[in-house]
Amino acid sequence: MFKKYILFVLIGFFALSVQSYAQNYFAFTHEARVVPDNFLQIESGFIYKQDRFEKDRFGKDKIIRDVSALGTLARYGVLKNVELQLAFDYGNTTTEYAGITTKFSGLRNISPGIKYLMYDGGTKYPMLSLHAAVKLPAGSEYYKPIDFEPVLTFIYAQKLGGKGDLGFNLGGRINSATKNLVVHYSGALGMPLFQNVTGFVEAFGDLTENTDNHFFDAGFNAYVSEIVEFDAAVGSDLNPEVKSILVKIGFTLKIQ
Repeated sequence: MFKKYILFVLIGFFALSVQSYAQNYFAFTHEARVVPDNFLQIESGFIYKQDRFEKDRFGKDKIIRDVSALGTLARYGVLKNVELQLAFDYGNTTTEYAGITTKFSGLRNISPGIKYLMYDGGTKYPMLSLHAAVKLPAGSEYYKPIDFEPVLTFIYAQKLGGKGDLGFNLGGRINSATKNLVVHYSGALGMPLFQNVTGFVEAFGDLTENTDNHFFDAGFNAYVSEIVEFDAAVGSDLNPEVKSILVKIGFTLKIQ
C-alpha cells in the first residue's frame, strides 16, 4: 500500500495522457488539450460490457452485463488554459448466478472536475495537463460511493510528426469504502486511416489493493463537421480467467 502512495506522489512530477490536439477520438483516455474559452463540448454515448466467469469453486458460472446509457462529459472553457467539467451516466447492471438474476439501475458516476493545461508544446513537443475531479456520493444507492472520492490524473500527449498521436493517462483516486488508493492508467495510439477517419488502439485499467483490471480496445473516429464527431470501439478484458466483450458508440458535439 505504501508503494502505491509513493507512486501517486511521483507521478505528480511526470505528466501522462493522450488524444489528438484537434480531435477527441480515443474511447477511454482523457485528451490533454482544453476546450477554448467560452466553448462548450459535450461527449456522450453508449457502452455495453459483459463479463463471464466460468466455473467457480462451486462449479457455477457467473455473468455480469453492464450498460452505460448516455454517459456524458460536458466540458466548458473558462480561461485560455482551464476548463470545467461535469460527468455522469445512467447504468443498468444485470448479474446471473446459480439460476438467480439480479438487476440494478440508476444514475451514477457523478463527477465535477477541472482540467489545467500546464504546457502546450505544439506539434514538436508534448502537451501536458492536470485533471482533478471528485466522485460524489450521489445518484443510485447501488452505485454511489459512501463518501467523496477525489481523483487526480496527469496527462501527456505527443504528435508523431503528422502520422498520428501517442499518449498516456496516469493517476489515482481514493476508494471511499476501503480508504485505499486505486491507481488508474491508460495509453493510446491514433493513426489516420482515411480522410476524416482516424483509427486507434488503447490499453487501460486500474491497480487496486487486491485486484488488477486491464483492458484493451480498438476503434475509429469519424470527423463529420466542425461541430460533430462520431466514434466506435470494441474491446475485451485482458484477464484470461474472464471472457468479456466491450462495445462503445459515442459522439462529440461542439458548441461555440
